[in-house]
Amino acid sequence: MESFLKRHPQNTQRTTEHLSRGRKEAENPEVINNWFTLLGYQLSKAGVKDFLDQIYNVDESGFVTNPKSDVVLARKGSRRAIQTIGGSGKEQVTVNCGGSASDNVLPHYVIYKGKNLYKDWVTCGPEGVLYNTSGQRLDGG
Repeated sequence: MESFLKRHPQNTQRTTEHLSRGRKEAENPEVINNWFTLLGYQLSKAGVKDFLDQIYNVDESGFVTNPKSDVVLARKGSRRAIQTIGGSGKEQVTVNCGGSASDNVLPHYVIYKGKNLYKDWVTCGPEGVLYNTSGQRLDGG
């Protein structure tokens, strides 16, 4: 490998970043521009475009508890080395975050896989974070 890289200095070793197929397609600038155009149209149509305190966006991120990345060759200066995956195939911790267009931030909501929420999972976390498990309903039932 060292000899190959010496002969081809335009290449370097990079660690892949896992990205689902849907996320990869959503990074297309045309898709993003079309989404914002559609959003602006729908907000105007609903008459709420100027009510920033009533417009919220919520998103979730899944953090794999046992990530495994591959090492690949990529051109030097390339932004990222992405490995498209069909689903995580691993256990994840989900974090939901949200906020309004007027800077009102909702408390983060962390969801662990399982039925029981253990004290160690919620100790020493950031202030104001809410915790739950995938096996619990929001109404406590």
